[in-house]
This record gives sequence, C-alpha cells and structure tokens, in this order.
Amino acid sequence: MAHSCSSSARGPGGPVKHHDTAVSGWVLFEVVAALTLVHTHIFVAGYFLTASLIGADPNRHRASIVVRSAGLVVFMTAHSVLIRWLYAHPPTGVEAADAETGAQLMYFGGNVVDITLIILLLAGWHRSTRPRESP
Repeated sequence: MAHSCSSSARGPGGPVKHHDTAVSGWVLFEVVAALTLVHTHIFVAGYFLTASLIGADPNRHRASIVVRSAGLVVFMTAHSVLIRWLYAHPPTGVEAADAETGAQLMYFGGNVVDITLIILLLAGWHRSTRPRESP
C-alpha cells in the first residue's frame, strides 16, 4: 500500500467496481452503515495514495519522482474516466440530474485536489534536489 503504483492502481478500482453493480444504489442509499463504510474506505484509500506520493515521513524506499508522477497521472486519468462514466451512466436508484451534479462536483473538486497534489509533489522534489547550504 505504500508504493505509489499500487496505490494509484487500487484507488479508482473500487469505486468503478462499486458503481457498476446493480445493488450499488440500494446499498448506498438504503443502508446507512454501508454508506459510512464505503465513504470511509474511499477516504482511507485517498490517504494512502497521498501518503505514497507526497508523504512527509522519511521513507528510504520511496519511489523516484518519475514513478510517483506516473502513478499520479494514471490515477488522475482513471478518476477522470470514472467521473465521465458516472455522468453518462447514473448508478441504479440515482436520478440522472443528481448523477450529473455529483459527477460535476467530483470533476471540479478532483481538479483542485489534482493540482494541489501536483504542486506538493513537485515542491517536495524541488526541496530534495536543491543544493545544500554550507555551514
């Protein structure tokens, strides 16, 4: 879970699988415990993705900037595909207008998060490669 490639690949996979099932509308909107569990899972997956990309903790085995950048691009692409899928094919039990509104919120909110992750990733890379000052 600590590697950016595995986190990037797993991140959007769960929501795609979840929203593509026939029971997703019933489970999410009828069972509050399931709704809480799904949202908790999505939050934790996002936390692991963020920590693997830009984590502040020292990590001797952290992937290179190229690998982490590629993982971020893969994740952003998969997330964008999921959003477009939800916009075009609302989950069972969700009105088309509600699905469009939710997809637009995910799209624009996701862009803000993506830009923030890109800035933090590149800032960390810049910080790690700048020349050290002599005492």
